Amino acid sequence: MFLCCRPRHIIIDTALHIETLVKLVVSNKKYNKFIYNRRELGKNISQIRDKNIIDNDLYERLNYLRKLLNYANHDTDPINDSSFDYEDAIVFYIESRIIGNKLLKILNHETCDKKYKINEYL
Repeated sequence: MFLCCRPRHIIIDTALHIETLVKLVVSNKKYNKFIYNRRELGKNISQIRDKNIIDNDLYERLNYLRKLLNYANHDTDPINDSSFDYEDAIVFYIESRIIGNKLLKILNHETCDKKYKINEYL
């Protein structure tokens, strides 16, 4: 994350990861279906819930993320850009990583639950 960006842009960029994973879950890893999926995030979330792919807890967490993303996308008041601060963006990022890992488990992706060491000399 670049801290020189505005927090709402960090939230929007972070949510793209979740949106892509949700589309992959809906398309069942078939890339032709993934490419042509032009539905909104909310409709894709509802579709994977209707197919019983995700549980109720993950469905609610995805909907909260969707609502925050919707607010970040449409909050474009340049004079009063105080709707999100950096702490909000960091919490959104962490929650997105947790939800993203759950979606990666559903996709049976090789990177689910993978941990990386942080270089302490950075």
